Amino acid sequence: MLDGRLIEMDTGEGKTITAGLAAATAALAGIPVHVITVNNYLAERDAETLAPVYRRLGLRVGVILDGMDRPARREAYRASVTYGSNSEMAFDYLRDRIGFGASGPNAVESRLRRIADPGAAADGPVMRGLHFAIVDEADSVLVDEARTPLIISRMSDAEEEAAWAMRALGLAQALERDIDYRLVAEERRVMLTEEGRARIGELVAEEDGLWQSAIRREEVVTQALSVLHIFKRGDQYLVRDGKVQIVDEYTGHLQPDRSWSDGLHQLVQAAEAVEITGQNLAVARMTYQRLYRRYVHLCGMTGTAREVSGELRAVYGLVTERVPPRKPSRLPRLRASASVAPRSGVSAQISLGSAFTEPSACSSAMPSAAEAYCGSEMSRISTELTIGASRSSEVGASSRNCVGGVVQAAAPRASRSGRKDSRFMGQRPRISAEGLRSMVRASEVTARAASRMSLMAASVCALKRDRSP
Repeated sequence: MLDGRLIEMDTGEGKTITAGLAAATAALAGIPVHVITVNNYLAERDAETLAPVYRRLGLRVGVILDGMDRPARREAYRASVTYGSNSEMAFDYLRDRIGFGASGPNAVESRLRRIADPGAAADGPVMRGLHFAIVDEADSVLVDEARTPLIISRMSDAEEEAAWAMRALGLAQALERDIDYRLVAEERRVMLTEEGRARIGELVAEEDGLWQSAIRREEVVTQALSVLHIFKRGDQYLVRDGKVQIVDEYTGHLQPDRSWSDGLHQLVQAAEAVEITGQNLAVARMTYQRLYRRYVHLCGMTGTAREVSGELRAVYGLVTERVPPRKPSRLPRLRASASVAPRSGVSAQISLGSAFTEPSACSSAMPSAAEAYCGSEMSRISTELTIGASRSSEVGASSRNCVGGVVQAAAPRASRSGRKDSRFMGQRPRISAEGLRSMVRASEVTARAASRMSLMAASVCALKRDRSP
């Protein structure tokens, strides 16, 4: 990881301690380290677990949690190693970017402000930059959530929104259809003509603000025309409790918590003469992918990186390295033992087959779980034999009596291991074809169960051999 690679380790092999070793090495070199996890619980747990190690090395550890104020966050980021979730650190970075303004942190004004006014540090950024990042569960953070948008927004002033919305509706009502604009009803679209653009420019010639921008004022008036001629109450929206509520065009359900963007919602509110609210304006936005590519040194670890190794290398430049487990896997031994299991299953199948003719063989050949299974199967077979015998015209009364003997002898077979039933063993009954097919099917089911039991037994024996000194 110190070489900027992503390691793949199995679960339980010590990824937390491995991240601590890399973080401590970088921190001892004076580099601020961020250990990024997927949630606050893991960040706090890992920080508390490795805090004694860091203290022994003379390093301070901090953790970023939800609900912390800016001074506490700034103090946590000043530690040698800082643990935090991906969302907490991402939004801290966005808030710092907002504080720097459009010029950014490296602008001359920002540097002079930090030198000339040291007291402004209390309102300054909380992070010390993006230097060294160790991403835990990298496949989830760097791939699954890579395109997740991170947006910080603010509410605009409601009075300002009401002023331009009312003015836009007035301008739209002053225009003439088919002269200043054309309505394309099939496409639910309004198009301004050259005469309409010139007319709008004449009407707002003495006004300032957004009306001085030709592109912006034409957008606003076009939206106002759409509200007047395309949007209909009951189709696209409803007015309830003095609020405009959007109707989903696919399901027809109300969506009271949603609002249209780019001022469209405020125009609908103005047209319906309800209270005009401010709109959510995106102040800063970013994705996890853009954020982590800004780190000077990026590395990570996960348990499943093989499937996304190509994407990680193409996007982040991370080369995936597989770290073998501390102890060799026992899976090859189990597979080798399992390959022998079908042979032992043949003998078990023969033993189970003898239980159909010798009641005493059932308890001696099978364990207790197999006895219960065999008893239930034999009871089911006996019922099927009874039905088959009653439907068969070739089987007489002696055959039905024999089948009845099978029913009576089925229950005690699995329990009586030392005594044979003379009523059953001395006869050679005639069984119907349907009953015979049922017995064959049950024999196949029992043979498959015996094969599975043999496979498990072989696996258990292999495990016992591994545990033996």
